[in-house]
Amino acid sequence: MDITLTVILVCFVVFFIAGFVDAIAGGGGLITMPVLLLLGIPAHYTLGTGKLASSLGSITALITFWKRGAVIKEVVLLGVISSYFGAVIASATTLLISNEKMTIIMIFLLPVAILLSLFCGTLKLTEEDLPKKGLWWRVSVIGLSVGFYEGFFGPGAGSFF
Repeated sequence: MDITLTVILVCFVVFFIAGFVDAIAGGGGLITMPVLLLLGIPAHYTLGTGKLASSLGSITALITFWKRGAVIKEVVLLGVISSYFGAVIASATTLLISNEKMTIIMIFLLPVAILLSLFCGTLKLTEEDLPKKGLWWRVSVIGLSVGFYEGFFGPGAGSFF
C-alpha cells in the first residue's frame, strides 16, 4: 500500500475531528474506521491504527478524570487489568482472521456500533452508592467483555460503560 501525502493529510484531519468528538461524546472510532477502510488500509492495520489513537485519547481522559476525582478508585485497577486481558485475547483472535473476512466483519459491525452509540445514551441510571456485593466479580466481567469488544473492533465501546 502506498502512503501518499494525500492519505496522510486526510488521516490528520479525520483523526483530529475524531479526537475532538471522542473527547466530548465518544465514538471517534466510528469516524476513523470507515475512512481508513475507504482509503484502502487493510483491516488489521485499520484496527491497530485506531487502537493507538484511541488508547492515547483514553489515557489522556483517564488522567483528566482522575485529577478531577471522577474515577472510582476502588475498582479502577481491576477494571484496567481485566479489560487489558480481554483486549489481548481479542486482538490475538482478530489476527487469526484473514484481512478479507475481517474487513467484512468490520463493515457489518459499523452500523451496529452506530446504533448502539445512538440508543445507549437514552438509558439513564440514578446515582447511588457503589454496591459492595459482587462488585469485584462484576467489574472483572465488564472489564473482560468491554476489553474484548475494544480489542476485536472498538468503535462505540464507551457506550457499554
